[in-house]
Amino acid sequence: MTTFIRRIMIFCASLLFCIKVMANTQYPVNYYFDMAARPGEVVVSLALPEAEAVKLLDFNLAHSQCVDFASEQSLERDGDRLLWRPGAKAAKLTFRCPIKHPRASRLAAKAYDAWWEESYALFRGDDMVPPARVVARKGAVAQSKLYFTLPEAWPHVNTGWQAIAAKELPKGVSEGFLLDNPERRFSRPTGWMIAGELGTRRDSLGTGSHTQLAVSAPVVADYSRMDALVLLNMLWPQLERAFQKLPAKILIVSSGSPLWRGGLSAGNSLYLHSDRPMVSENGSSTLIHELTHVITGIHATKKDDWIVEGIAEFYSSNLLLRAGGLTPARYDKLLVSQARRAGSHKDFRKAKKSSAVKAGAANFFDALDKSIRQRTSGKASVDDVVQVLMKKGRVSLADLKSAVEGVAPESLAVFDTYKID
Repeated sequence: MTTFIRRIMIFCASLLFCIKVMANTQYPVNYYFDMAARPGEVVVSLALPEAEAVKLLDFNLAHSQCVDFASEQSLERDGDRLLWRPGAKAAKLTFRCPIKHPRASRLAAKAYDAWWEESYALFRGDDMVPPARVVARKGAVAQSKLYFTLPEAWPHVNTGWQAIAAKELPKGVSEGFLLDNPERRFSRPTGWMIAGELGTRRDSLGTGSHTQLAVSAPVVADYSRMDALVLLNMLWPQLERAFQKLPAKILIVSSGSPLWRGGLSAGNSLYLHSDRPMVSENGSSTLIHELTHVITGIHATKKDDWIVEGIAEFYSSNLLLRAGGLTPARYDKLLVSQARRAGSHKDFRKAKKSSAVKAGAANFFDALDKSIRQRTSGKASVDDVVQVLMKKGRVSLADLKSAVEGVAPESLAVFDTYKID
């Protein structure tokens, strides 16, 4: 055997070994949401076709409405924890979750942040699959998919995940989605979801890597889908400049009463009550506020939620100013109004989360933005600070100060002005 042939055989053997190792690091996880079996509920099946890759799923049921957990494999309830040890070559866990979920509201006697009725359902996937700590084979990464079975009268379902082509769907499944979250080794179906008789408007936004934007609401809801789509089309260049990296897909869902009369973000999607205006009378936008949460993905450590809310509230009006939707004079009136609403709430870290704290924090970030622009002769802005925080994900006051110091050290004086320590 020649040296050349021997080298070719060694190369081929090494290649096959690498392919096998790669295959062993990935294993399928299939979620099935059956919305046809029990009206008002989602019957969930979590299937592991290659269960030997997973040693344990430790579910936290402390805030879950889901019930009737069942599996042929080892299943143990310990207080608010549910321990599932798949063990076999193929394993399945089933349970069911009520869709309706009440939420406290000052504006209504009874409000909900998840709803079901005969023609549609609107909910968060987070509430259908409880969070879990996963113990898996070293280096193993789940390839997760979500499949829906819908009632015959419900033609559509939308999520913030990429849809699976119809020809690739298993038999008996209405629609499917690929749960591709690079930040998680075990993805679960999170974010807002809406199913039923829907009206949906879609567009591809952006000049670089495009974002697939969908605005969806029940046919029975009085919601101006095109108003939202047009506003975001006009704002998108400003969003690209401010944040640089935008998600591949964003879903906006809406409906009316008895749903909670506000806005809520959830990862790759957001909810906005149909009565909320695109832009409020004071010049801020709940839609842009929640969209900022979705795009930045920033979360706060204890006592520093004011940073996250302040950033979102700042951009909810400042982006309108940049796009020409607000005049400088109108924007200045908004700042005065926010300062009045903030009142004496200066110590954001000690004050409870409130509209006053949010208003004061928004004005802090406006002052920080102006300071950075002035001290860098317009070469930098608060956008550069936010982009640093986006890379960190979970941030604290120390992280914010470090980011500001890296962009414009002299602007740390704004913290002293606002007595933030």
